[in-house]
Amino acid sequence: MRAKTSGRTIVVVGGALAGPTAAARAREFDEAARIVLVERAPHVSYAVGGLACQLSGEIQPPDDATRDPAALLQDSYRIELRTGAHVQSIDATQRLVHLVDGVLRYDTLIYALGVQSPAPEIVGLLPADNVFALRTPRDLAGLQALIAAGARRAVVLGGGYFGIEAADALCRRGLAVTLVERGAQLLPSFGRELAAMAAQALSDAGVTVRLDASVERAERAERGQRGARGGESLRALRLADGTRLDTDLLVLATGVRPRSGLLARAGAAVTREGAVVVDARCRTSLPHVFACGTCVAVPPALGDTPYWNPQAALADKTAQVAGTNAGGGRARLARPAGSALVRAAALMLGRAGLTRREAKRQAGSAWASLVVHAPAQEAFYPGASPLTVELLYDGQSGKLLGAELAGRHGVDKRLDVICTALAGGLTVEALAGLDLAYAAPYAAARDPLNVAASVASACRAELATPWSPELLERRRGKATLVDVRDTLSGGTIAGARHLPLTVLRERWAEVPAGTLVFIDDDGRAAYLAARLARHRGRATAVFLAGGLRSWCAIGYPLTKARA
Repeated sequence: MRAKTSGRTIVVVGGALAGPTAAARAREFDEAARIVLVERAPHVSYAVGGLACQLSGEIQPPDDATRDPAALLQDSYRIELRTGAHVQSIDATQRLVHLVDGVLRYDTLIYALGVQSPAPEIVGLLPADNVFALRTPRDLAGLQALIAAGARRAVVLGGGYFGIEAADALCRRGLAVTLVERGAQLLPSFGRELAAMAAQALSDAGVTVRLDASVERAERAERGQRGARGGESLRALRLADGTRLDTDLLVLATGVRPRSGLLARAGAAVTREGAVVVDARCRTSLPHVFACGTCVAVPPALGDTPYWNPQAALADKTAQVAGTNAGGGRARLARPAGSALVRAAALMLGRAGLTRREAKRQAGSAWASLVVHAPAQEAFYPGASPLTVELLYDGQSGKLLGAELAGRHGVDKRLDVICTALAGGLTVEALAGLDLAYAAPYAAARDPLNVAASVASACRAELATPWSPELLERRRGKATLVDVRDTLSGGTIAGARHLPLTVLRERWAEVPAGTLVFIDDDGRAAYLAARLARHRGRATAVFLAGGLRSWCAIGYPLTKARA
């Protein structure tokens, strides 16, 4: 027998991820309310983050016979589902949701319409039956059908998170993949070095990466020819430089936009990107209206500008808060650190906190950054590999502002530590001394985060001065380069003198005059050489942060050293 309702109605608009979560959470706090979930698609409660893993073949789609989200919501949470229902407008004054086939009156509204993937304006692109966005189960089914029908070539447009995931998945599936990005690097929110590492990892896996490449037009199949699914089909893309990319399928990953139009037209405040502005309780500027998911901008961990990050984990957190408060509870959203994690073939990359541009804007001339390469595990452990860490911090206060990481192992663990450090307002000095878990298969006794923060602390104490590869390239003509490696296998930077650290003290008289810049493989020996130089009265001596590994990752050349 169904419980009696109090007459209170909670309407949830959006049924992908955040909407069902918020609806279920609201039920936990209000057993008597009528809760209605409205979704225009035929499916509810699907995880966009799992689509790429299904496309790659690493996991199988959920068995509908054993996992039916609709049945769970209806039977266990007593939520009314309206799938295939299109919302035309929202009247926040009268508290009405206007559908194509009727009207829903609400006492509380939860808005969770997520994001959309607008198609780029390319001549001849649409309509085509082999062009998808990989944002819904329908997109996944279409791509799977094309591959089953014999598709062997794929083009992915867009080198952000979604584009890299799609390219990686299709490559793992065995297709010949070309990733096209109109910008100068992949992952525009990352610095040049780690973005270049992502491109190299994809290239090593077999993906053709085209940067600074814009699509001029799409070329269709000849008249009368049909695609694998019976409709008109795209056959090639023509780039602005004249290159023709033949393809059997195209994935659009040129960015997403918040689906906020319905609520914006109802009067809700939105950001410049169009994200719905919410407070810590996930309330919008409209009375009795909450919002959650990938369409919202939340109070940030650093700064005051509402922060939009269309990421599943944050979407879930906002859904929990919105559902709790809509159901009568009291919950607040912890300010997010803005984390992001992506797999590029064998490489994992992550970032959190402010980007370089944001750090410059917030800290001004005081902002600083530092790159180190340190073992993610004990060097003696089989399969041990380095982790690249870039810290962004306030050079005056020492406060951590952000970080970027890349490596084959342990990126996720360190990124979680960074998020916690940002939430706690830690300085690089505090991070340097942080006690982190140790076991040889998983971590080094001195964790890469401790190493990076220790070097940053030393730089703040003016014990040494780092130069980035970009800064060295700009000032190379006015600097005296000294390579302190034991051997110069693979070459060095043009003009560098070779004086190994192991004999530098004995041969100090050979050190040239001028501004000394010490270089080595990863920055460690160069840092020690810079410290030695300062003890010898060369106060302006600096070291190349990240060493030649960072120099080469960005794309700068090496040459033979002079004796």
